[in-house]
Amino acid sequence: MTWHYLYDDTTGRLLTESSVLIASPPGGTLVLSRLTRAEPNEMWDETTRLFVPRPPKVLIDRLQDLLTDTQFVGFKTVWESLTPARKTAIRDALIAWLGRARFRNVTASLVIQP
Repeated sequence: MTWHYLYDDTTGRLLTESSVLIASPPGGTLVLSRLTRAEPNEMWDETTRLFVPRPPKVLIDRLQDLLTDTQFVGFKTVWESLTPARKTAIRDALIAWLGRARFRNVTASLVIQP
């Protein structure tokens, strides 16, 4: 099945997708047709006006933040004084406590915001 993508000719912004041919696109818009529908691992690039591979997310482990960021120097000092068994216990407890908030986007704050 062919898929049709309507986009703004000036900005390149994707406006809509359809499996039905857009015979008369509105002024200032163009249609890109593809034999396959855009996949979840693809994204629309307004500059090239094509679908391109979606870049992988860059995630930072908040446990690593605790050990490397200067604002958590007190935690690092305590951490370094622990035995390996205690480190494992604390690490496991932090992982359970943080849950889905364990990893943050590279641009997100180090401090967990509500």
